[in-house]
Parts: sequence; C-alpha cells; structure tokens
Amino acid sequence: MRVSLTSLLAFGFTAALPAQSIVYDNTTTSLNNNFPLLPEWEVNSAEAGDEIWLGGTDREVTELKLIFNYRGTVPGTFNALIRFREYDESFQGPGAAFYESPLTQVQTTAGLHELTFAIPNVMVPDHFIWTLQAFDRQGSEGELGMAYFNPPTIGSSEDWLWQRGGNEWTAYSWGGEPYANFGAQLTAVPEPATLLVTAAGLLILRRHRR
Repeated sequence: MRVSLTSLLAFGFTAALPAQSIVYDNTTTSLNNNFPLLPEWEVNSAEAGDEIWLGGTDREVTELKLIFNYRGTVPGTFNALIRFREYDESFQGPGAAFYESPLTQVQTTAGLHELTFAIPNVMVPDHFIWTLQAFDRQGSEGELGMAYFNPPTIGSSEDWLWQRGGNEWTAYSWGGEPYANFGAQLTAVPEPATLLVTAAGLLILRRHRR
C-alpha cells in the first residue's frame, strides 16, 4: 500500500495537535478580599492588572480566566476590555499593549465568580502585564473587583498590582496581607513552529518504523 508524503505529514501534524496547558495559575488560595476596581455606584473603571511570570513552555495564549468578587446581591453586567502589555525595562512597569480585546459583556453575580475570556492565540513573552478595564456597568450596585489570591501554583507574581490613572501608572502593595496578586489563570498552546518540528519528528519516526 502506497502512502504519500503529504498524507503522512498531515497524519503527523494531526497527531501532534497540542493539548492546551496552563502556564499561569493563581486560583487555588483565596485571600478573602478584593481590589475595588469598580467602587459602589461607579460606572467606568481605571485600568488595572497584574505583572506575571509564566511557567511551562507554551506561549500562544488561548484563554484568560479571572476570579471576581461582587460585594452586592443585585446582578448586573459590565463591558470588559482586556489588554496584554509589555514590560518596559526603562520604566520598569507596563509598556505598550501588544493585545487588546474587543469590549466583552460579562455578568456579575454575588460573591466570588469566574470570568472567562477567549484569547485569539496571542503570542506572549515569559514576563508581561495583563490588565482589565470596565465600562458601562449596569444593574449591580456594590463594590466589584478582581479577587486577591496567593500564592500562584504555576508561574509567579510579585506582591504588587498596577493601576493607571490618566497616563500615570502606579504600583500598589499593601506590604503584607492581602498580597496584591489577582486570581487569574492563563491557558496556552505551543507556537506553530514547535508543532511543525513535532510533526516532522513523527514523520521521520514513522518512516523508520516502515
């Protein structure tokens, strides 16, 4: 039976399709507190987020999960804008955004709840800053913000968060409890070049077996 090179390569590539992996995870230990991204009655927020270092080797991000806390009972919505920002070595803080999401409406419910954002296979460095900004809050009336969690179980994050007021970025740390790290999880897949190398390796292995 003759099998074409194209067919083998296609088979190898299919076999090499990656499983997603978690490259940052800080969703295990809640610190029972939250950052007031949207204080009570505020409609729009400043931009705020966390500086993180990733674990593992996959760097094409497909999903971001955030743990939010709502100190209220009336459900509502807001429009979320996610940004990934470079770490600016000269400033030693958030730099230019290399990814900005469309506005995404999310639901807010009482207590801790998980917000999941699909990310369109964005390549990220080992060290960067993710941020969130909220717009057009509707319905909910209590304080709303990212929940504090610590320590990360995959990757790492130092004890501070970033917030931008106007054009100025400020790093906030409370110098202890609660640690200024947000509950977040990033999922990624290998970059395409890695998949091609893996597929080529599978093809060579199948040739040897034949």
